[in-house]
Order: sequence, then C-alpha cells, then structure tokens
Amino acid sequence: MWSNWARIHSCRPEQILAPDSLEELRKIMIRAREVNASLRVVGVGHSPNASCLTSGWMVSLRKLNRVLSIDTSAMTVKVQAGATLDELHKELAAKGLQMLTLPSILEQTIGGAIGMATHSTGLGYKNLSSSVTCLELMTAQGDIIACSATHNSTVFDAARCSAGLLGIILTVTLPIEIQTQFCLRCVPERYEMVRRTYATKVRECEHYKFFWVPHTDYCYESFCNRVSTKEAINPTPAPPPPGFFKRLLHYHLFEFLLFLALFVKSLIPLINRFYAYLNFSKETRIICDLRRAFTFDCLFPQYVSEYAIPVDKCFIALDAIAGAIEKENFKVHFPIEIRFVANDNVWMSPAYRRDVCYIGIIMYRPYGWDSSQTLPYLNAAENALHNTLGAENVRTHLAKYFQKDLKLSYPKLSEFVALRDSLDPLGMLHNKWSRKAFSL
Repeated sequence: MWSNWARIHSCRPEQILAPDSLEELRKIMIRAREVNASLRVVGVGHSPNASCLTSGWMVSLRKLNRVLSIDTSAMTVKVQAGATLDELHKELAAKGLQMLTLPSILEQTIGGAIGMATHSTGLGYKNLSSSVTCLELMTAQGDIIACSATHNSTVFDAARCSAGLLGIILTVTLPIEIQTQFCLRCVPERYEMVRRTYATKVRECEHYKFFWVPHTDYCYESFCNRVSTKEAINPTPAPPPPGFFKRLLHYHLFEFLLFLALFVKSLIPLINRFYAYLNFSKETRIICDLRRAFTFDCLFPQYVSEYAIPVDKCFIALDAIAGAIEKENFKVHFPIEIRFVANDNVWMSPAYRRDVCYIGIIMYRPYGWDSSQTLPYLNAAENALHNTLGAENVRTHLAKYFQKDLKLSYPKLSEFVALRDSLDPLGMLHNKWSRKAFSL
C-alpha cells in the first residue's frame, strides 16, 4: 500500500521499485513495456492529488539522488532527479553556494518539483521548471533524450513541466549563485489596503507575497530582498527549536481546535481571528539565509488548491473566492496565500507567457479527518474563479487539488498531448488522473 503525505489518496501498486542505477531503471521501463504494465514515478508524495496513483508499477528515484557536478565557472549544478531540494540545498550551502530561490517545501524531490512546476515568489523570478538549463529524460522505450534550449528544444519546453507523462526525468542542470543573506520583513495590513498597494509592492520588492485570513480583513505581507555585504555580517540568530508550550499552542492546540470545529463549524472564524492575532499581528524583521527566508512548516496533512491568475486580476479572483465563501456560508481555514511568479515559455507551466499571481487555498485534515465543507468549498472556489475570470485566465497548479480539465486553460495542451503520443504511444505512463486532467 502506498499513500501520499496528506493521506488523502492511496493505492496498491503491483510493484514498487527503487532502481539504484540508470541501467536498472532502463530495464524496468523495457520490461514494463513488454508486459504491457502501466508505470508511474513517485517522489515523496507531497502532492494532495491523485497524480501518482497506479495499480501497475510504481517507481521511486530516491536512490538516484546524487549531485553529479557543480560548475563554479558557469554557476550551475547538475543533480539527479531523485534528490530532494533539501539535500541539494545542504550540499550547495556546504560549499558557500545556493539556488537562486527556493519553494516553501524542501522535502519534495527535484524530479517532482520540476515535473509539477514548483515555485517561490517574486516577479523577477520564474518557477523552478523554467530555471532548468539542461535536462535528461528517459522515455517509455528506455531511450535517453538530452535536451536544452538549443538541443531538442521542443522536448525541453514540454518536459520541464510534464507530470511524468513524457518520460522519467533523470537529471537536471540548474543555475546557482554565491550564498547571500536576505532581509525578511513581515507586516500586518488590512485587506483593502493591500488591494490598493500590492501592484506597486510586487514590482518594487524582490520577493513579495501576502496571506489573507478568511472571515477577517487581516492580511500579512512579506517583503524579502537580498541585503548588502555590510548588513549580512550580522544575521538574526536562528530561533531555538520550539519549546513545549510553543509547540502545544501553535501545533497541537491548533489541530485540536480545528478538530472540534468539524462538529461546531462556527468556531472556525474565531480560530482564524485568534491565530491571526497570535501569528500575524506584529511587524517583524530578520536578516537570514535563503532557507529561513523562503520555507515554512506545513504543520499537518491538508488539502491544497492553487491557481495561477494574471497579476492584475489578483483581487478580482480573491473577491470571487470570498463571495463563494459568503454565498455558501462556508467556514474555512486560513491562510489563503498569494505569491507572484514571472512568465516563461514552458508549455504546461501555469506562468506560460504571462506574469501570474498564485492563489493557494488550504483546508487542513486534523487527525486525518475532513470537514464536510472541504471539497464543496474547494470546488466552489474553482468554479467562482472560472465563472468570474474565464477558464483562459485560470491555470491550476498540477500538483494540487482541482476538478476541471486543462484544455481551456493551457494553450499548448494539444501540442503537449501530440508529443506525449509520439514518446509514449502505448500510454504506459498514464493513470486515471492524467487521463481526466489532460483529456487523454
């Protein structure tokens, strides 16, 4: 039995395989094709949707996790797809280097992060898929394709975000830089003030994002910029590990209160207000490294939906979600997180050829229990976005929960499917999720 991190989905694969060499992986691919077995690659299972599920063969690349080379002249790193972002970050940090930016969660594998277009925030920065400069892909036939912007460029633009449907990503080459420090300033602000000012702030700040706490008008803005060498001399000391009472308040009590709210839903607005006051009521400022500036603790299992919206439609989208919450009298968890990413040319990237704001919607699963409003709320939010903005302006994050297919949102979908048909004509790498999402 295999389950994803959030324990939302599980499956019983015929086999779970973990090759420790490319030759072994090639033999698995060839054998699966010979016996007509379906095959899906899995990372750490952090996605809350069914993208990894299979009753056929499941392949983990966690043993193919080496950093193969670091080129300090070109300032690039070549790494196997089974390494996690955390492993890569630590190896680079030990050499005084870092990635250009980091997503919030480092436990995911490089292959999974690339294949689903994981992102951070900042309109001067693209998602992780778009930063790849070279990539090696093993097709369903067991062939290896090396590609870049100048070599096999069509495969390159499609494979950098392909949800495992074009083949198995083996290695990627990413840009790196000298390790630096960041100034992270977090400021409480009101919803209407953020509406009036976000467009300026996102252009002026290197890495800007904000949270909105549903059932309140509280927002919490985050401004993150690289600092000068002089400022970097005195970083803010890392906080000690959370003590018993802090862990009790911020984790255990929070989960318990959300559990009680499954039965008394009117508690949720009170919980949101209390924790907004506890966490988001004071301005803070620290000097810190890349990891501390960009990552956070996901706490416990959760459903997450996330949609990429044109930047100028950010608050039209938020108002639509707020309207759905009010209309249906949903009682929903906090926060809704808004991040910003630059446009790219990756076919199935949510930021394909336009700057976007990502709107992330969360519903926790306290002790593995779901609110009766979780899926109705997430579906209503998705419908509200499509009805208000039009499907062409709403691109779902492939790793998150969604219901609508992608054909009206992704202009390169038909070309992606045609390329998939040529690389995997037998559909060996499909599953039920991909057939629905990609209209296969």
